[in-house]
Amino acid sequence: MASDFDAPPPGPAPGDAPTNTYAEGCKALRAALDQTPLPEDMQARVNESDIAKLGGAPYPKIASAAPVQLPQELRDLKQSAVCDLVFDIDETGAPQTPQARCSDPAFEAHALATLAAIRFEPYMLNGKALPVSGVLMPMEFCVND
Repeated sequence: MASDFDAPPPGPAPGDAPTNTYAEGCKALRAALDQTPLPEDMQARVNESDIAKLGGAPYPKIASAAPVQLPQELRDLKQSAVCDLVFDIDETGAPQTPQARCSDPAFEAHALATLAAIRFEPYMLNGKALPVSGVLMPMEFCVND
């Protein structure tokens, strides 16, 4: 239950929509990807999410992240992609057992590599770091329109 959290990571206030940073090309890709259901295994992980059960913030706060640079072979495609990532977060804030689906499958490996370089602030319960499962996070790689 939400009251058991010492200090859940900050997220959007109830009713507040997150700021949309998509370039125009990525808006259309995001809309199209959102019309496609997650693969069953990814959706099952989200449905069983510890975060949903505990009432925590849906998007954990990022503690650190390396700058994202597309590999040359993806830059050469000269196209944008949006992705959905499902993963767990361990007690140290490291993402574990990630899965990705992207509007262009060529970006999936890069999305997973980008996620591996991110560290999140762990969820806390009674002063102790808590692993959580079933985090669903969007990621985008937008070229200039």
